[in-house]
Amino acid sequence: MNVKDVFAAAEFSSEKMRKINLFETKNFFCDVYCLEPGQEQKVHAHALEDKIYYVLEGRGSFVVGDEMQELGERQVVMA
Repeated sequence: MNVKDVFAAAEFSSEKMRKINLFETKNFFCDVYCLEPGQEQKVHAHALEDKIYYVLEGRGSFVVGDEMQELGERQVVMA
């Protein structure tokens, strides 16, 4: 069993968003995105994968398709 502590894995940088991979298989990946206020991830698409974004701390704006919504702690969205 492969167990990770999400908060222990988190790393932040004042220069840019940090992406830390926790798990990855042929069909699935689980990353931790660590953003400081004002940082963002470029809008992009994964044509062959589904992705779940779960907000651990803070707030963020998420774009899925043509919709944009702000999410807060303990909220999750599937893209």
